[in-house]
Amino acid sequence: TRTGTYPGGVSPYGVHDLAGNVLEWVADWYQTDYYAKSPASNPAGPLEGELKVLRGGSWYRQPSGVRVYQRFFLSPRFPLNYVGFRCAMSALSSSDVSATETAAPALATPAASATPDATPLPLLQNMVLVPEGIFQMGCDNTDPLQPCLPEELPLHTVYLDGFYIDKFEVTNAQYARCVAEGGCAAPS
Repeated sequence: TRTGTYPGGVSPYGVHDLAGNVLEWVADWYQTDYYAKSPASNPAGPLEGELKVLRGGSWYRQPSGVRVYQRFFLSPRFPLNYVGFRCAMSALSSSDVSATETAAPALATPAASATPDATPLPLLQNMVLVPEGIFQMGCDNTDPLQPCLPEELPLHTVYLDGFYIDKFEVTNAQYARCVAEGGCAAPS
């Protein structure tokens, strides 16, 4: 998906600015040829490495680098002002979601605000469900103005279980609250 595909930068699931605001850290460690040998179901990425994967492009990148399938890499120890992240978690069964929403005050989290820097609200109210399904992961080299990087190849079909993801990237204020509450490590 390229920037501008969805009105207002909001995905069909209600996630804001997946490409174009900041590059986003993901849980995967970087491996150049991972796409060529990754499993077709719930690929979790390499378990270890020195570089982490970043996705989505940012305001700092050229237009050709602002795309969701952009697969950039960087040492997690290298701070940049155009890199961020959002929280995600596996989807729960509907009965578990109902129980979680009932007990919502105990699940308040700094990363789960309805709008950036707002008072934390219950976890699932501030995340959106991306349902299970298949999608095309990678790049296909059909656009001569946005050639694929070797680590974005090949384009392949992947199945993912459903998951919840934050609507917005975690802000500095939210992360500071998480550090103050002992849930996150202070940045180096």
